[in-house]
Order: sequence, then structure tokens, then C-alpha cells
Amino acid sequence: DTATTYIYTLPLHDALPISDSIVIKDLDNVVLSWNPAAERVYGWSEAEAIGRNMTLLARPASTGAQVAARIARLRQGLPGAWQALSFRRDGTPVHLDVTVAPLHDEGGRHIGEISIARDVTERERAAEALRATEARNRELALIVDQSRDAIVTKDLDNRIVTWNRGAEQLLGWTADEVRGRNFTALVAPTADGARIARTTERIRARQSGTWEAIRTTRSGGSVHVEVSVSPLYDEDGQHLGEVSVNRDITQRVLAEESLREHRLFLAQAQAMGGIGSWSAAIGSGDLTWSDETLRIFGLTHETFDGRTETFWRHVHPEDSDRVRTAVDGAIASGTSYMHEFRIVRPDGSERWVYEQATVVRDRAGQAVRAIGVTQDVTERRADHERIRFLATRDPLTDLPNRLLLQDRIEQGMAAAARNGTLLAIL
Repeated sequence: DTATTYIYTLPLHDALPISDSIVIKDLDNVVLSWNPAAERVYGWSEAEAIGRNMTLLARPASTGAQVAARIARLRQGLPGAWQALSFRRDGTPVHLDVTVAPLHDEGGRHIGEISIARDVTERERAAEALRATEARNRELALIVDQSRDAIVTKDLDNRIVTWNRGAEQLLGWTADEVRGRNFTALVAPTADGARIARTTERIRARQSGTWEAIRTTRSGGSVHVEVSVSPLYDEDGQHLGEVSVNRDITQRVLAEESLREHRLFLAQAQAMGGIGSWSAAIGSGDLTWSDETLRIFGLTHETFDGRTETFWRHVHPEDSDRVRTAVDGAIASGTSYMHEFRIVRPDGSERWVYEQATVVRDRAGQAVRAIGVTQDVTERRADHERIRFLATRDPLTDLPNRLLLQDRIEQGMAAAARNGTLLAIL
């Protein structure tokens, strides 16, 4: 239960497009969380993977001793990084760069492990193809040429040696046009001599790496790519240069920019409508407020600590019990709730707010999160009170009018009838 609660308080790792597999496991190496990239890397859906041993998912032929050894290492709580050969659900192999880190709860107790795996299959295949014999090179060159990624091999001076069809489609130049040209000068025409020299130094130092970059195309346009580079050797182990795999991520980058714009539009809409949003993790006490919610409560990002205790400190003491009863009842029953209550801002001013929320449950039926909106209704309530006042008072003198007198007489007569008493009007 502690691990499950902690997981639901983690950032939503599938809220944005992520290319790396992220898997969270308990101390028995049993899968607790499985992001969309893990489905692509391993071929197992989230529903199929949750609750199963990770070693047997990635390497079904593992022996009992191998499974036990992996659990023993996991329980040591050691971070690590390595390359691994795993197998997808359909039996095809997948090369992975794996990074693991121990997972602790808020009290520091070791409760499992986070595993991040990057699919580097294409990179390994390209490197293997270029290390093979001439006949093998011709066979594997066809596979490389058909790859949708731009795969480029370069010599020790960063001059282009091979340029696959994916590179032609992505960047626009043919292989004959670019062979022998400096790769950095070609795809980054504004690069100065120092940058070109640094790239050559990296190749000669036999460095590997992965990063994102912007490439200039033959037409003068730009494409966003994820770059993976590895040193290139011949079959005798002699260092020849570097293989560079460039994957087009332009659509992903545009989607991320669109998401940032959407968040900005949402913040602006909330500010115009005076409605803020929030999310609270049940159990951990973590609380997230939008900019408008912070404004309603008179706080800023710097003064808000992200804890539910802060919310309760700002609820008016006379309304606190009523609000807690409503919240606890919704959590227990799994229903939505809505109510109006007063808050006290840090400057001592009081405001009326309307709050509506929905309780989210996990697969076991446990309440894990509450998501809701808050609106400042102080002015609206003041307007309603003024309307009711004017309905029963003289607009010039503020004295009770005939309508209020009639209402009080009717109330008095009803009370006299219930109690069997007399009513006197003075």
C-alpha cells in the first residue's frame, strides 16, 4: 500500500511523450508501473505486465537462479547502469541501455526500484553491420539503408563515409552529394571552427552519447532529431570513426510546444474566469494548485509549499469541521462533492469560495487522488445578500418594508399555532 501510494504521487510519466521505457517494481522485482514506452519496447501491454516479474518478462528463458539473483541485487538498493539484451513479447531481441535507481518512500524506506531503459537496437545493429566482413557489410547495409532513421558513418576527421536512404529522406542530400564532406559543417552551416574541432575531438576520443539537436536540411529547413553516436571499429578492432543515428522527433517537439501553449491558454482562461484547479494525493499530503488557485488563496509559488496542511490552515475556523466532513465523506464513498466555505488569506482578509471535486480510485478501489476546481464567489454572495436585503427594506431608509413585515407576521402566526399561544402585534 505504501508503494502504491508513493507511485500515484510521482509525476505522471505518461502525461508527455517519452521515448524511454520507465518501469517501477517492488522489492520482489514485480512490476507496479509500466509507461507507454515500455509497451513499445517490450511488446507487453500495461495490463499484461503489471504484477509480473520483470526478469521473466524481459528474458522468459531465465532460470530460477537468475530470477533470484536479480531480486537479491534489487534488494541491495544499489543504483547502476548497463547494456542488456532483452526480448519482446513476440520473441524479437531488443538492445537496451538500462539505468536503475532504488525507490524509497517518504520515510526513506527502501520499497523497490525504478528502471529506465532506452531502445538502442538500431544503434547496435548499425555498429555490428560496420564491423562485419565485406560480404556481411553488403547484407546488413540493405537493412541499414531501409531504416527510417538517418544513419551516417564518419571517419576520424568527421568526414561522411556512408549515408543511408533514411538520411536522404530526412536531410535531402543524396549519398553522392555528401560523401567526403564534413558532417557538422553540412547539417549545421552556422557552426564555427571551434565547434567543428570539438566534434572531431569527440570522435577521436571514441565517445558515445545521446542528445537532441536541430539539423539543417538541403532546402534550408530544420528538423529536430534525437542523436545517438558510437565509435566505429573494423573487424580487427581498429578505430575507424563514428556511426551517428539521427531519429526525427520533430512531431514530438511540436507536440510538446503545443502542450506548453495549451497550458498557457488554460492558465489565462482560469484567470479570466476566476476558476482555479487543483490535485491532491490522498495519503501523502501532496497538493498541486494552478496559478489561479494560488491567487484566490493569496499565495504565490514561492510561499506555497505544496502540502494539504496549507489548505486547511486557510479554511475559516468556523467552516473547517463542515468542510472536513464533506471531504472525508466523499473519500469514504468515492463520490464527488461540492460546497461553499470561507477562507482566510495571509493578509487576514476573508473570501467565500465554491469548491467541487472528484475522488479517483486505483484498481484496488482505494482512494488515491482528489481532483477539483475552486472559484472565488465572494462578490456573487455579496450581490445575493444585497438583493435579499433590498427585497425586504426601503431603499431610502433601509427600514423594514411591508414585505418583511408580512413575512414576520406569518412566521409569528405559524409559531403561535404550533405552540398554542397568542400573537400580539404592537
